[in-house]
Amino acid sequence: MRKKLLTLALTILSAVAFSATNIYAPTLVSPANNAGGAAVSLLLDWNAVPGAISYKVEYTSDTSFTNASVILCAVTATTINDLFFGTVYSWRVKAYGVSDSSAWSATFKFTTTDKVTMVKPVDSTHNRFTTLPIQWTSIAGVSTYEYEADTVNTFDSPLHMTQSFVGTEIKGNTNALKFGRFYFMRMRAKDAADTSGWGNILHVWTIDTVYLKKPANDTVNTFSNVAIQWKYNGAKDYQVSIATDSAFASEVIYNVDSTHIYFNGTIDTLVTTKEDLAFNTQYYFRVRGTNVWGTSVWSAVRKFKTLDCVTMLLPANLATGVSTLPELKWSVAGADNFEIQLDTSMVYSNPQIFHTTDTTVHYIITTELLPHTTYYWRVRAIHTTDTTSWCAGRSFETNGGAGISHNSVSLNNISIYPNPSKSGMVYIQVNSNLEQEITVIVSNLFGQDIYNEKHSLGNGQNNIKLDLSNSGNGIYLVKVINAGNAITRKIVLDK
Repeated sequence: MRKKLLTLALTILSAVAFSATNIYAPTLVSPANNAGGAAVSLLLDWNAVPGAISYKVEYTSDTSFTNASVILCAVTATTINDLFFGTVYSWRVKAYGVSDSSAWSATFKFTTTDKVTMVKPVDSTHNRFTTLPIQWTSIAGVSTYEYEADTVNTFDSPLHMTQSFVGTEIKGNTNALKFGRFYFMRMRAKDAADTSGWGNILHVWTIDTVYLKKPANDTVNTFSNVAIQWKYNGAKDYQVSIATDSAFASEVIYNVDSTHIYFNGTIDTLVTTKEDLAFNTQYYFRVRGTNVWGTSVWSAVRKFKTLDCVTMLLPANLATGVSTLPELKWSVAGADNFEIQLDTSMVYSNPQIFHTTDTTVHYIITTELLPHTTYYWRVRAIHTTDTTSWCAGRSFETNGGAGISHNSVSLNNISIYPNPSKSGMVYIQVNSNLEQEITVIVSNLFGQDIYNEKHSLGNGQNNIKLDLSNSGNGIYLVKVINAGNAITRKIVLDK
C-alpha cells in the first residue's frame, strides 16, 4: 500500500513539474533594450508564450521594481501613458498558465524624450512674417505643446509671448510678433504627469516693412480706380497712404482692415482698391502693416499718374462704310458715367450729346445718321469728384444707310407695321419688280440677333410675317438686306 501511495505522489509531482516547464518566460520585443528618445505614451510588446493565458507587466523608474506600476492583460502588448519626460524606465513581463506562471522575463530599459524639437522656421532667417508659421516634431502621449518667443534669450522681456497648441498638432502660427525685431523661440511638451524641458532655440528676424507690387513706379494713364497690391507680411491690418506730393504733406491715410483686403492670385499678394481719384493727377503712395505691437516701417514710395481722357476703340479713326446706326466703344475704369458728342463738324459746333447713366463703355446710336456722311465723335468720363478732358476726336464715314440703290427693293417700297407692336407680331410689306431673295435680321440694342431668316420675293407685293412674341419689350432694329445693300428700321415691342 505504501508503495502505491509513493508511486502516485511521484506521478503527481512529475505532472506538475512537466506542466511548469511549458510556461517559460516571455521574450521582450519593443522598445528595444536601452532605447532612447521614447515617447511618453508607448507600446510595450513581447512574444507570445505557448500555454500562457495572461500576462503581468511591470514598469518603473525604480530599478528594484519596489514601486512598479502593474498591468494585467490577455494579449502580448499594452500601452503605457503619462510617463515622465527624460526618465529611464525598466520593464518586465511574466506569463501565466492554467495553474502556474513563468519566471520574469529579462528586464529591458528605455529613456523617454526630454524635449520638443522645433523644425520651422528655418534658423537664423530674415524678413519672417510677424504671424509666423511654426512646426515641431510630434511626441506621442503629449496633451499640450507650449511655445514661447522673446527678443532676449532669458525670455523675460516685455515682448515675451507664449501660446499653447493641443497635443495632436505639429504645426501652427504664432500670435503677433513685433515688426523688425530679432526673436528667440522654443517649445516644450506636457502630459498629465510631467512637463518636458525647453527644446532647441531658433532665431529669426521679423520683417520691418511692406513690399509693394502694383502699380509699378511711374505708371501713367492709370484708371481713377487704382488697385494697390503688396506682399503679405503677417500684419493684422494695413494702412495705405496716398498724397499728391512726394513729402506726403497732403497725405490721406486709409485704414484697410481684413474685410477690405483680398488675396489676388497667390497667397502672399494683398489688394485694396482706391476709388474716384482725380483725373490727370500725379499721386504718391506707400503702405505699412499694423498689429497689437504697433506699425511697421512705411514701404518704399511709388508714384503713378491718372489718365486725362478715355481710350476710344470703335469705330476706328477714319473708318468708312460704318453703319448709320453705329455702336461707339471706348475704354476706361473708375467713372460713374460718360458724355458723348457727335457732330458733322470737326470743331463740334452743333453736336448731338448723349449720356450713359452707368459704367457701360459703349453707346448705340438709335436715331439713324445720314448716309455717306463724315461724323466726328469724342467722349469724356465723369465721376463724383472730377471729369476728364475731352479725348482727341475720331471720325468715320457712314455707308449707304437706309437707302438701297438696287432698283428692285428700295426705301420707298418697304413698310413695317404695326409699330409699336402690342402682340409681338410684326409684318414687312415689300414691293419687288422681280423674283429675288432677301435676308431679314432683327437685333436688340446690344447687337444680339433674335431673328435671322432668308425670304424669297415674287414679282409684286410681298408680305413677310415676323413672330417676335417671345422677345421682351423694348427697341429693336430690323435690317433688310438685298444684294449687299441694307435697309434698317427701328421698331418697338410694347406688349
